[in-house]
Parts: sequence; C-alpha cells; structure tokens
Amino acid sequence: MSEVQPFTQAANQSQVPKQQGEVTKNIKVPPGGSLNNLTSAPATSNVPTTDLPDFDRIRQTARVKPSEQYERPAVCLTVEEGDSKSIVATLGNFSLLIGKAKGGKTFTITIAVAAAIKQDLVLGCIRGTLPADRPIVLYFDTEQGRYHVWRVVKRICALSDMAEPPNLQVYALRSYPTQTRRKFIDWLINQTPNIGLVVIDGVRDLVYDINDGQEATEIANDLLRWTEEKRIHILTVLHQNKGDTNARGHLGTELVNKAETVITLSKDPYDRDVKIVAPEFCRDKEFSPFSFAIDEQGLPYRVGDLNSSSQFPGQPGHTVYPHRRLKPGKLTPATMETHESILAKVFNEQEPTGYAETWRRIKGAAEYLGQPITDALAKEVLTYYQSQGWVRAIKPAKGYPVYSRITTDSLSDPTTVLKPV
Repeated sequence: MSEVQPFTQAANQSQVPKQQGEVTKNIKVPPGGSLNNLTSAPATSNVPTTDLPDFDRIRQTARVKPSEQYERPAVCLTVEEGDSKSIVATLGNFSLLIGKAKGGKTFTITIAVAAAIKQDLVLGCIRGTLPADRPIVLYFDTEQGRYHVWRVVKRICALSDMAEPPNLQVYALRSYPTQTRRKFIDWLINQTPNIGLVVIDGVRDLVYDINDGQEATEIANDLLRWTEEKRIHILTVLHQNKGDTNARGHLGTELVNKAETVITLSKDPYDRDVKIVAPEFCRDKEFSPFSFAIDEQGLPYRVGDLNSSSQFPGQPGHTVYPHRRLKPGKLTPATMETHESILAKVFNEQEPTGYAETWRRIKGAAEYLGQPITDALAKEVLTYYQSQGWVRAIKPAKGYPVYSRITTDSLSDPTTVLKPV
C-alpha cells in the first residue's frame, strides 16, 4: 500500500480555491485523490442514534384522537362570589402570581394554601378542592429566612384552623445554591406521593439570569413536565418590573405564555393598606377581583369586592362585606353607645367627606372618647359601619365618593339596608 503523502498548497494549487488554502493546507489527501472530493462529501452526524428520542413512542403517546375520551382536569382552586365560580387552578397546569416587591404576594399565597389544605372556603372567596387522593401541598420559599418562613406557616395554620396541618410540607431554600434548589424541588416532587399542589414562592431564584432565554425556557419546561407527569398544579410567584406591570424578564414572559392563570396583586391607590387581587389572563372564566387587608395579628381579612364596573373602593361597583365583628379590647366596651357616640361625632356635626378623611375622623372620635385606635383599626371600623348599614359611600357626578351616615332609629335595628353603590 502506498504511503499517504502530505497535502501541500504547491502540489495542489490548481485544485484548491485561494480562500481554502490557509484552512486546508495541513489536510492529508491520498494519492490520486482530490480535495474537492473531501470537501464535497456528505457530513455524517457524530451523535449516536441511541441518544435520539424515541420518536415512534412520542408519535403514539402524543397523538390526540377525536375518537378517544379525555377527562377534564381535576380542579384544585376556585374563586367564588355568590353563585359565580371561576376555576383558577387545575391539576396538570401551573399558574403565576405577579406583583411589586413587598406588595403582599406571600399573603395572597397563604390564603390559597390555607384553602387547599383545609379543602374549604377561606376569606369567603377562595376555595380549595384538591382530590381526596391528592391532598398533599408542598411549599418552597426561596426568598425568606427560616424565621419569616415559619411566620408564613403559622399564618397558614391560623387561616386553616389547624395547629399542624398533616398535609402541608414547607421548605426554606434561601441559603442553598440555585441549582441545588432546583434539583431538590425536582427530587422531592418525584419522591412524595399524593401531591396535589406545589407552591414555588420565588421562581426567579431557580435561574441564574432572569433575562436568559435558555434558562427561562428550561424552567418553563420543568414546570410543564412536573405538572404533566405528576398530575399536580404548581403555583409560582414572580415580581413585576419596577417601571411597569409586566412580569420580570424573559422568565416572566415565558411563564405568562405557558401559565393556565396569571394573577396580579396591586395596592389600592385610595388605601395603600388594601391589596387588590385580579385576573390578568385566564383559560377559564375570569374571576371578579377581590381585596384584602392585614389585621394587627398579621392575618389577611376580606374588606370588599371589586367587579368589572369599578377598580377602586367607594366607587360604583364596590360592595362592602362584613369581614368580622369588632372584638372586645379593640373598642372597649364595643357597645352600641360607643358606636353611636363615634358616629355622632364623625357625621352629625360635619359635612360628608372622602374615605381618608372619614377614617381619620373615626380615629379622632375614638381618641376623644378615651379609646385611641390605630389607623388600620379606624379603617376596619369604617368598613364595619358600612357592612352594618350605618354608613354609605355616595359617588357624586364629579370627584371621589363621600361617606355619610344612614339615619336610623336604632343602631341595633337599622331601618335602611346598605345597597351596593
């Protein structure tokens, strides 16, 4: 066999284009061979065929046939208002809650988790309906330290009326590396039987760069894979941009596109203590926005409902609901005489005014009576008076609503019932 001779530019000048000379001058060509034959040969793949997906299996399992029957995904969370019910979360999908930093997103999550583990209505609007064979809820917090995560757990216990819920597992993952968090979540989801709901409070902390398109796609694919393979629902939480209300980064864009439901949380511009929960995108019927505030024990409570005809409390379309009775010790004694005195001082001698000035008057009246209260409690008292039919908000032709007293013979037996304004 003849020896292979090294290819040189001089020996093959007529066969080598000038632009190929520098690149190919060290290639060895057998005698009688041609560089053109080498460069025009079809490329062969270096990927072993055993590494390719089983496309035949995918063809069989992924095809959707009209002759087959498919069950509707089991529902795990709904938002209810009277006879109206809107599906928020179903097994086999994931949803996304977005809002500004420190805006109350975790408080919203605690309401949903409490409803899920209790399998009942919480705050009069969110109902948990996990299937009986999938009662387990996994909660992963990637942002807060163990103490603050413990406070979240205690809040969930209080809202669900369970000292130690047997179907709730909560994990604080802030101190772990990014990939460890992600791999642990994957491992636990696959190791835990009977899961119905998974919460990832801080999905941003599962990627290195929130604007990396590949990482965003990988996380979205993980969520889709976990929900599909394990037949669970995953509720994720992500910040909004500082300059607008869009979900942050490429990650936010990717999750919004793939989510079953996108929910926004915002602060009421008329009362920064009130949080408004509203649907952004829904595959099912959109639910009516609702609002809540935080009491002195750090627990969320319902303060009203916002339907499509209004965005702000006090304007047409806002209905006030009694969220709770004033407890002894807050206005002590919280008798009808006490309320009558406050109402008289706030309304009888002064012209009707807006929301902020009205609750400030209530605070001043309580202090005048020797019972100083906080701003938050003053707002609660105003809401309570509305729910009892003692005070109403009237929307003038121009400007903001004003609050006035509804005249009654007796506070214990109001002659006028508050109607939605």
